[in-house]
Amino acid sequence: MLLLVLPGLAGCVRHEEPASSAAERPLDPVAATYLDQAIQALRDQDPARTLVFTDSARAYAPDHPYTYFVRGQAYYVLGRFDDARAAWDRTLELEPDNWAWWQSIGDVAFQQQKYPESLAHYRKAARMHPDPVSWHGMAGAYWEMGRPDSARLACEQALTLDAAYAPAYLSLSRMAEEEGLFPEALRHADAALRLDPDNLAYQYTVGLMLLRNNRYDEAAAALKAVERHRPQNVGVLLNLGQALQRAGQTEEAARYFERVEELRKEGVANDVPPGY
Repeated sequence: MLLLVLPGLAGCVRHEEPASSAAERPLDPVAATYLDQAIQALRDQDPARTLVFTDSARAYAPDHPYTYFVRGQAYYVLGRFDDARAAWDRTLELEPDNWAWWQSIGDVAFQQQKYPESLAHYRKAARMHPDPVSWHGMAGAYWEMGRPDSARLACEQALTLDAAYAPAYLSLSRMAEEEGLFPEALRHADAALRLDPDNLAYQYTVGLMLLRNNRYDEAAAALKAVERHRPQNVGVLLNLGQALQRAGQTEEAARYFERVEELRKEGVANDVPPGY
């Protein structure tokens, strides 16, 4: 499934409240304090603590949609998609005219591999409020449904709405890679990286596409920069070794290949590409 190599096509978790009428609803001050703590816990990558704080917030604001929205975010990060869906369904019951809630339901349906349903929710969100994230989500749903032309058009629409929306460039890069269009894939990856130079996923994709385009010295340099942050990532080490080998640096390449075997024997190798 191409979902495995196209992260970012859907499932954008927001750690702050989207512009919505929920922000205008009265919120108990104590509940607001707990929700602030819940959001900070999400930023600290502690979704379990977020659930604790949202429980407390619900005691003071049981019918405010944002308490359920933040709770759904925590479940989403934990991979508990049924629970995330239940929380966001409650959010929709409380405020059905908010585009951001429909987009979130689209995200969770995507993760549940319910792609036609996901697409319908993204479309509804985009009709209510044109947003690059919703169009990017549509691109992912289209791609998984075997509609690559529609997926590309949706990515392009996301960029029409926001030319600085880097994830759409990354998706276009990986779509082009799947079709063997390596120069185009590199061009899109470069565009993503220019917009977000510190993003490891973009750095890795640029390095990989340089390798695919037979620019071995440049690929090695780019992948070494990623390797410094992910020294136990098998994909990074293997591709770096290949770039070095093809650049004629066989001894250095051999050291990276040996490192891969050592990590695999130790059982600590990480096969997930950076940024995924």
